[in-house]
Amino acid sequence: MGAKLLTYINQIVSFLVWPFTLLPSWFGLLAISVVAGMGLLWIYGKVSNQNKIRYVKSKIYASLLESILFRHDVWMTLKAQGKMLFYGGRYFTLAIFPVLILAAPSILLLSELNEQYASKSLDSKSEAIVQMTLSDASKLYEVKLEAPAGLDVTPPVRIPASKQVFWKIKTSEPGNQEVNFQIADFNFPKTLFVGSGKNHVGAVWKSSWAGKLLYPAGPASMPYVQSLTINYPEQLYSLGLFEVNWLIFFLIFSMLSGIVVSKYLGVAI
Repeated sequence: MGAKLLTYINQIVSFLVWPFTLLPSWFGLLAISVVAGMGLLWIYGKVSNQNKIRYVKSKIYASLLESILFRHDVWMTLKAQGKMLFYGGRYFTLAIFPVLILAAPSILLLSELNEQYASKSLDSKSEAIVQMTLSDASKLYEVKLEAPAGLDVTPPVRIPASKQVFWKIKTSEPGNQEVNFQIADFNFPKTLFVGSGKNHVGAVWKSSWAGKLLYPAGPASMPYVQSLTINYPEQLYSLGLFEVNWLIFFLIFSMLSGIVVSKYLGVAI
């Protein structure tokens, strides 16, 4: 029941993110980062005690100024640093509750963005490793992977001790390909993205509740399967002189947008 509910919630988050995925990857991720930063800041302002936070911050600044002005007086400096430590602890206690409230929507959003922007489709004439972990070791030798003519699949490598099966897939031409995993009487079709420039490739699927929270793509259940992973290449995003993964990109621009907007919304952070 919990896993199905989480699947429905993930579908709602995916629907909200979907319009941004129609944009070019770099711009879409930037737009989501800015909107998310502003939205999370607004929520933080509503659930936090803004008056107390402003008061504590003013005390921290005053103690810092005191330690600078009386830096030649050891006792006054130590006293000011003690007050900074005290009010820093007060600030932490005031901020921890709003941060915990923000954790739930943040995890759901980050999980969806990981599906959308962490990986990219395979290049034509490239290789990928497919890994499947089963919940039932007795089905290990019943697992099959069927692929169309455009893909070359090596024989499976089965590891009974860990209940895992591995395949190596070699692509020969661009174009998305439909592969089919078969276990006993169950079939699990999955699209392998090749040369499409697509980001939302669903590289990981897990059956556990925590797995569905972190990797929301894919069906609600796959009998006998604990996890399925396809090692698509990582997608990097340019910041001028260097490239970073999607999470660093998101954190930079969401925090910047939150800091800028906080001045206009009057939210103390």
